[in-house]
Amino acid sequence: MWDTYIVHMDLSAMPKASSDHHNWYASALSSVRHYPQISTTATTRSMDIIYTYSNVMHGFSASLSLSELESVRNLPGFVSSYRDLLVRVDTTRAPQFLNLNSNYGAWPTSNYGEDVIIGVVDTGVWPESKSYSDEGLGEIPSRWKGECMEGTEFSSSMCNKKLIGAKFFNKGLISNMPNITITMNSTRDTYFIHRCREFCRRCIVLRICQRDSKRNGTNGPWEEAMEKGIFVATSAGNEGPWFGTLHNGIPWVLTVSADDSVGGQVDNVAGGLFISNTTLIDFFLESSFPAVFINPKDGQSILNYMKMNSDPSASLQFQKTRLGRRRNKPAPRVADYSSRGPSHSCPFVLKPDIMAPGTLVLAAWPRTTVAPMAGIGALLKGVHPEWSAAAIRSALMTTADTLDNSNSFIKDIGDNYQPASPLAMGSGHVNPNKAMDPGLIYDTNAEDYVNLLLL
Repeated sequence: MWDTYIVHMDLSAMPKASSDHHNWYASALSSVRHYPQISTTATTRSMDIIYTYSNVMHGFSASLSLSELESVRNLPGFVSSYRDLLVRVDTTRAPQFLNLNSNYGAWPTSNYGEDVIIGVVDTGVWPESKSYSDEGLGEIPSRWKGECMEGTEFSSSMCNKKLIGAKFFNKGLISNMPNITITMNSTRDTYFIHRCREFCRRCIVLRICQRDSKRNGTNGPWEEAMEKGIFVATSAGNEGPWFGTLHNGIPWVLTVSADDSVGGQVDNVAGGLFISNTTLIDFFLESSFPAVFINPKDGQSILNYMKMNSDPSASLQFQKTRLGRRRNKPAPRVADYSSRGPSHSCPFVLKPDIMAPGTLVLAAWPRTTVAPMAGIGALLKGVHPEWSAAAIRSALMTTADTLDNSNSFIKDIGDNYQPASPLAMGSGHVNPNKAMDPGLIYDTNAEDYVNLLLL
């Protein structure tokens, strides 16, 4: 029985006889292989190194049996191993709601995040989207050493001065599921068309999630990213409103819960009208067909209008959002679907960290808190290039708002509109302009996190 593992190695332990780290990993893996009486297909699968890593960390990934994994752990230079796990895909006018303005505040002060590179780890990109237009952008930062990987319906020419890199990773998936059919073997994904949108001046897209299998790629050694000073924002998840459903609970990333206040009321309509009493109506908006979904109260108003008129009529507008404060609904509020802490993986760390726009964000798949937070993190890095990832997280958390726009405590939709707890909204709702000048930051390093985990 094999499974895919990411193996972290100490490059300083590489033998002098090895020509490079690729040769070292191949030789080390060959030395621990066990060859029981198995099929040729399985043998081939087991022998291959899937990926090698040399940027954020050094190491390789391979399909290993449990006995082979134990042998790998005894290799000179072995640091740690991670099993390639299944993880969930979590899925505008957000800049205006966040009070980001081109004339003052975080946007102009940071020069709009110019040359701060944002990596989007998701299910891919649609490069033809106008969201990836590079009109008015300068040259790509010289420190960028990545690539624009070609594949099905995706050529390297589709990258530009905004979408500066694209790469897809599915070899681990294929290793575990050799009979799977990959319908789009490239970075292209026609569903997720503009995660970066206004929040990103320089984007790289890493496709680790495959719609064909509902399985994602590597869960990533984010601690190595932290050691490199890379700010990582992750979503809390979409399993709320129950406590203990939060994932991404590791302490060195920013874990973001979702509010439901940006979109207002979305009239993304054409063709059909559905009246539903479900409290999770936002999920039905993620349909692959033209439709209108409304709650029973609004539906009754439409039915009454139809009964009172012999020739009732209505007009529909496609992809329009009515902005402004919704009547009797102060904003922001914690969305009912947003996962609540604590996290089972790290229950002694209070999570989530903060709340950001996450419902009905204008995108092909309208539910994501990570894109705004990654963009805000880039703006802060532009203002304070000396800040570490922990400093950025600290500034965001210590300046977050705990009151809504009616000057009352932020409410939790999933808790019958009671004041939200830190397990639902973290430290509060993000305030980008206040985060530029927090007054005090709490910085941490890798040693601090190690000491925390050893408590």
